[in-house]
Amino acid sequence: MDYFPQFFNFSIPADKSHPLLPPEIEIRHTATKDYSLFVVSDIPTGTLLFCESPLVTINHDSTPLDVLIQKSLSVADPHTIRCFYNLHNAHHRWNDPSYILTHKPAIQAGIWLTNCVLLSPFTSAVFNAVSRINHSCIPNVELEWSEDRQLMGVFAKRDLAAGDEVFRSYFEEEVGHRLVQVRREYLRGGWAFECGCKRCVNEAAYWDWKNKPSVPGDNEDVEGRMGSAD
Repeated sequence: MDYFPQFFNFSIPADKSHPLLPPEIEIRHTATKDYSLFVVSDIPTGTLLFCESPLVTINHDSTPLDVLIQKSLSVADPHTIRCFYNLHNAHHRWNDPSYILTHKPAIQAGIWLTNCVLLSPFTSAVFNAVSRINHSCIPNVELEWSEDRQLMGVFAKRDLAAGDEVFRSYFEEEVGHRLVQVRREYLRGGWAFECGCKRCVNEAAYWDWKNKPSVPGDNEDVEGRMGSAD
């Protein structure tokens, strides 16, 4: 692990190559969020957790998304294809393995839309590990793309304690500053879940309290919860 005291000056060191996760990071299955990343030891702010090259990259133009995905996967090796289909799909769920044979373009697009990360205004990519990082409106890591190295760096945005789940924000900055109702609607539309992070829970409790008739004692209870948010 590498420590960078200059938090907002991220860069991937020259000796860092691809993507085996260090022993400080584990991919675990969760009961409600499929697979996710966790830290197994304390990590200070500014640390480069790991860096990873994309599984598949797409340069977007007027071509339909499903065609671009199929074109990229057609030249991918079997390991890459297997990793791609192991990623979560928030847009399609199926139990019958034969479903993939008859609905392949829709499944591929669903996987892509669930897991892709923008590298530039016209380029997106999916990753084997980075794409498994779940969302929080109070993220504890920041992504940094190195165009010259073709690597995505994952940096600690705050101190992480052993056992913490790794979270990034799925939002553009503009959406991240909006009210909880707007953020949750954005996430439901794009990833089919309602965010339950501490920020959303506390803000939703506040607005529930704000929009109902006053009851003695509620003010102190809600203000106490709001004060406990990280």
